[in-house]
Amino acid sequence: MKGVFDSKEVSLFTGPLTSLSRIIKDGNGIILNISKDNKNIAIYSLNSEIGVMVHMTYNAELFKNIDMSIDERIGILNIPQLVKYFQILDGDKVDMRFENNVFFLANTAGTVSFKTADPDMMKEAPKNYKGSTWFTEVKVDQSFQTLIKAISVLGEEEDCIVVKGNKEKGKVLFTVRSSGLEINSYKLEVSSTVNEDFETFYRKDVFEKVLTTKCDSIGMAFSERVARFECKSPHCDITYYLAKKQVK
Repeated sequence: MKGVFDSKEVSLFTGPLTSLSRIIKDGNGIILNISKDNKNIAIYSLNSEIGVMVHMTYNAELFKNIDMSIDERIGILNIPQLVKYFQILDGDKVDMRFENNVFFLANTAGTVSFKTADPDMMKEAPKNYKGSTWFTEVKVDQSFQTLIKAISVLGEEEDCIVVKGNKEKGKVLFTVRSSGLEINSYKLEVSSTVNEDFETFYRKDVFEKVLTTKCDSIGMAFSERVARFECKSPHCDITYYLAKKQVK
């Protein structure tokens, strides 16, 4: 892989990585899967500690000035570090190339190089995972901004957010509890087609990080075992799968 990113393209490339780094901790790392056929980069990440899988795909248009003539896999152990390397040369076009397991970034200000990790020694999430039968799908709109505020101020990090669907009423209820008490809570109820009554619990801190992903739109879906968040923007699509939390 080699070619040129202008300053806007650098931002469009590193922005989703910054969002991803809030979920994928240092040491877990990511693999940049470069496709010569699709002319894009896909990432399939896994953080089993908090029960999250991430599928991220960049739009091929972002790489219009990048040569992707061969399939390659680039291992990155520290996502924020990769972003910082790009920031060193921020504000100008960046010549980028990858060869012999080394990333090179250069412009008139100088050259940055760093050694990448062995992708064969790193774990990826299943590439073809689609989830199971979804109970309901919900579009995130402005009303969820208050839910995000409630998540950030109520309760402790280990507290849950409860999502409950009512088929007969066609309603989905989101409840943020403080200190695990039902009476100390914030509730948001939205209308949606619900195929089956359900109640699931998710880690509050992870739910908040996903909901605050920088993108143009977010669609949520809930099944018996996982929640799916589809975060879409013109240059990158990110899908998060959150495992439900077991509550005693």
